[in-house]
Amino acid sequence: MYSIPFKKCPVKVALSYIGKKWSIEIIRDMMFAKSRFKDFLKENPQLTSKVLAQRLKELEKHKIITKTTNGNHLTVEYHLTERGFRLNKVLYELALFSYDTYLEELFENENLSEEEFISLSKRVFQVG
Repeated sequence: MYSIPFKKCPVKVALSYIGKKWSIEIIRDMMFAKSRFKDFLKENPQLTSKVLAQRLKELEKHKIITKTTNGNHLTVEYHLTERGFRLNKVLYELALFSYDTYLEELFENENLSEEEFISLSKRVFQVG
């Protein structure tokens, strides 16, 4: 057993910023090139507009995402900041964990081979 003199557990601190319901899904969607409010709602049918607006504000406040508008404020987009993009490795590892552990839940008909899955995941999450 390790005894590390942390003031707070680093995992608990990170989860306090990104662990609220829907936050990871929003971050994942941004890695899949989603950037608009309606896109997040479409990808997550059970997510409400109210909760989405709250999560986007929180993620922006914590500098995980940034909000941009065009000149006349008709188009609002959200993008990962450098800090937010650093979660790519976390999401990649979660995807691999799911493939290794819950494969039967991932695909409806035809499974990707492990090599294909890893290759696709590396491209999506932009890891080595």
